[in-house]
Amino acid sequence: MFRVLLADDEELALVTLQYAFPWREYGFCVQEAVTDSREALGILKRKRIDAAFVDIRMPGLSGLALAKQAREEGIDTVFVIVSGYPDFDYAKEAIGIGVLDYCLKPVSEEEAPQLLKKLRSRILMLRYRKDPAFCLRLLAEEACCESFLSQIVPGEGKGEPALLQICTDRLWELLAQADLLSPDEVFFWGEQEALLIWGKCPDDGRLEEFLEAYQSDALLIFDTARPDPASFQNSLKRIRMERESSEKGKTGLVRFSPISRELKDCFQELISYVEEHFDQGLTLKDLAGHFGIHYSYLSQQFGRATGKSFPEYVKCLRLQAACRLLAETQLKVGDIAEKIGYEDCHYFNNIFKRQYDMTPLQYRKAVREAGGSHKEFPAQEAAGVRRKEQET
Repeated sequence: MFRVLLADDEELALVTLQYAFPWREYGFCVQEAVTDSREALGILKRKRIDAAFVDIRMPGLSGLALAKQAREEGIDTVFVIVSGYPDFDYAKEAIGIGVLDYCLKPVSEEEAPQLLKKLRSRILMLRYRKDPAFCLRLLAEEACCESFLSQIVPGEGKGEPALLQICTDRLWELLAQADLLSPDEVFFWGEQEALLIWGKCPDDGRLEEFLEAYQSDALLIFDTARPDPASFQNSLKRIRMERESSEKGKTGLVRFSPISRELKDCFQELISYVEEHFDQGLTLKDLAGHFGIHYSYLSQQFGRATGKSFPEYVKCLRLQAACRLLAETQLKVGDIAEKIGYEDCHYFNNIFKRQYDMTPLQYRKAVREAGGSHKEFPAQEAAGVRRKEQET
């Protein structure tokens, strides 16, 4: 959910704003409504607010001055100026300091949805540039992950973090319902994907009701972790791996089973080892021998830990590496196949096409035409673009 702040020195105007917009329908939730502009600035400094609707004329600090000061202090909240006066100079100044829109009171029923769509797109663009990179830092940097957990996990590390990936074309509707579960953080990976994180897994039954109610409308991938970086990174990694290997448009609930403490304690090292050697013909037997774990036990626990068999997991790593090389290098397909561990180029082509519904060269063409990297334009999205082109 996008968090909204309303600021107007007239109480009646605040009430009108709260009811003039279909907030929840477009994924918004009014978090604060205040009559003092300096109080509004204080809230913006303390809390993560996605959008602020502020009156242009307020005593002490005008709406424009509030937006300008927020910008100067590095606050990335998107501002909408609300005014009772059609003043061109005000509108021009608002645009000059990066305000999204300048609208007149009262906001019409026709104007409100269009404004929220425009606002949602702006916020999503800002988050899409920021959040995926931050999630990658959570995966790669223990210090970053530890700092993040210290902010969301209840005191003394007594919480059990929970992660829920939601993938659906009804994302805003589902996020409106998920907001009732009070997630601590929401990260966006695109127009139809969001990752919700709780520092302590909701245990009052509402989360289970949500998962049961919407598993036929979306792909829901759920996992819990211990409040330490290694365990949290494992959960985030297997959620992303599951998402990468899922077909576009797939629905259902994927819930990872708890794994033994013994395997949890060495799982980060074990997975890191697989990621470093997936191109070398690594087998589960090799892995069991290297880590001194019984083959049958590791086979069973590996599937429970990752949601995939070992061969499927290695295949996903290889295809992800292939997408990166196709997008970021000029290597020939045969060279890429060999580089990621496939000796037979024809076999690699077949696997890639079965996974993504397009050939490696078609993926390379699609991602480059989109002007992005493989992280910004994953193979599933590239395949979707290609299918739309074929349909037209």
